[in-house]
Amino acid sequence: MEILLRDLKLERVDFFDEEKIHYIEGLLDDELIKKYLGYLKDGISISKNMGYLSSHYVVKQGEKFVGYLYLSPPFIKDKKTSSEIRYAIDSLYRKSGLGSKLVNQVSDFILENASIDSLTAIIQQQNFVSQHIVENSGYLRGEEDIDGIIFEKSSFKR
Repeated sequence: MEILLRDLKLERVDFFDEEKIHYIEGLLDDELIKKYLGYLKDGISISKNMGYLSSHYVVKQGEKFVGYLYLSPPFIKDKKTSSEIRYAIDSLYRKSGLGSKLVNQVSDFILENASIDSLTAIIQQQNFVSQHIVENSGYLRGEEDIDGIIFEKSSFKR
């Protein structure tokens, strides 16, 4: 499955797609990504044995892989259907505005087109770049928990 955004394309990772699985595994070896998303590599291994491969996407700009996106399966939070968003931008494309484009466009797309009332992003305290990106994409800063600062963006539908 593909999701076409204004500037980017998301391609779902499936069980047999070795190219995408290897790209994501390599991306998660990047030192900066390990610093902020290390638990993805350790706790949610991107492999053929993983249960929710359908929630993982490679981000493409044209035909180039430029990043990774994870959307959790929907869950109920405060009587609303919610999903968590996690992302990583390839080191070759950082500081280009790509993270902002991705978070802004995918958040709007999901909240407009899916049966999701809100999206949550949990950002580590020291990850100022991602905090800035999600706040500029309309997420509101909330409480802090053991995993980081919780940001939430609600649906346009009411």
